[in-house]
Amino acid sequence: MDELEIEVPSDEEQAPVSPVIEDIEQNEGPITPHNDQTNTSNLLKKNWKGLDRAGILPNDTTIAQIDEATKWWNSEFNPLKNKIGLDTAANLVNSNVWARFVTAGQTLLSGNTLGEIQINKGTMVDVYHEAWHAFSQLYLTKDQKKRLYDEVRNYTKNGKKPYENMSSRDIEEMLAEDFRSFAKNPKQAMKDTPVKKSIFQKILDFLKALFGKGGVVDKASVANQDYPVVVSELFNKQYFAGSSEKASKAFMNDYTPLIDNVMWDILNRGIERVDARGDDALNRQDSILINESIDSIISEMVDELNSNFGRKSSTIKLLTDPENRAVAYESVKEVLTEKLKLFKDELKALGGVSTVPFNSIDTLELLESNSIGYFKSKSGDNKYIYLANQIDNFDNLNPDTKGGERVKGQSYYGIDIIADFYSHKTIKSDEDAADIIVVKDLKDAERQFDNYIKGGAEDFTSFELK
Repeated sequence: MDELEIEVPSDEEQAPVSPVIEDIEQNEGPITPHNDQTNTSNLLKKNWKGLDRAGILPNDTTIAQIDEATKWWNSEFNPLKNKIGLDTAANLVNSNVWARFVTAGQTLLSGNTLGEIQINKGTMVDVYHEAWHAFSQLYLTKDQKKRLYDEVRNYTKNGKKPYENMSSRDIEEMLAEDFRSFAKNPKQAMKDTPVKKSIFQKILDFLKALFGKGGVVDKASVANQDYPVVVSELFNKQYFAGSSEKASKAFMNDYTPLIDNVMWDILNRGIERVDARGDDALNRQDSILINESIDSIISEMVDELNSNFGRKSSTIKLLTDPENRAVAYESVKEVLTEKLKLFKDELKALGGVSTVPFNSIDTLELLESNSIGYFKSKSGDNKYIYLANQIDNFDNLNPDTKGGERVKGQSYYGIDIIADFYSHKTIKSDEDAADIIVVKDLKDAERQFDNYIKGGAEDFTSFELK
């Protein structure tokens, strides 16, 4: 392939990105191969305006290469064009995970492992499962993943939903095994799971088109970029990032976090519950706040020790000796407990807000009467709103994050989430566990209700404030 020639202005010459483009990028969320606003996508679409904003000005040679790539993609000789989008394919080819994508795809198709893949903590896991995680997170769109996960959670057998409360992480493990079975026998009946059947078939068709019959890839081939015909053709026609350092900077996409963290974004998880490992007790933002608060309190302890004893050895013993560390964290707990008492006193002073211990609430009537209000539901499944200061104990609450997808800062089916969602362990509402939303203040409660309406949640008619 001829060298890709581009002109990249110096830092002084580059024009700032327009606010309009910045807004688009922010609304897109984490960059994925399906994003059609990347430099690679703009290059293929000849979106010169978008490339000009990014400071990349293609010349005649580059345009000829684009024409050749587009001509091949639309030709009868390309078996991939109905199996994957052009933007997605080009973004993957021009990324730092292309070899990993090919390796994972071949593992899924043949069952042969081309490399050892490790999870974040370095523990070896089943290679086939990790191949599924890496490949599916790159190939499937967010909407496809949601529909797939929802079908699993809503699967009904003998009148029950056995996977209703399964986390996204556990669903991923189950799907990996299901796909292994499907790849061996694609004709198996899957009448109760049409979404899974459709998506699995789509993946299998793509893999067969990509690798062809008997197109097994080994480790050496991946390292030398010696691929089967279609993989080679795709790479050679659409790889724009490797001709020069400037081209690499302009077109190389970084998708490593996407496949390292997968859909549930493990690095963004919060503090775990001590009674249910793997489940979050707090969302990420509140977890950060707790950690920073603890650090601040311990820092004050250290300053006090240094002031009283005048030597660093006291500080070192506080942090390294297990018994001293236990005493330190007990002191931290006392400080936080005192702060909680102050918050409760402030709450009482406001008036009109219940300060009844949350664990003493054991009926739906009490849950409603002690809340600050509720989102009224047409179906009768109201969501009861509590201020964070009202919750003195979480023993009777289960986080209801929908497998880590409904958390602060995320968009859940078009609804922006700014509160914490829980279900009560014993109190029922409309035959299901009563729903509780915990907010920082009344303004956040109102914003969360508005977000429901903007997101198209037609079941909720009003915010009934107490």
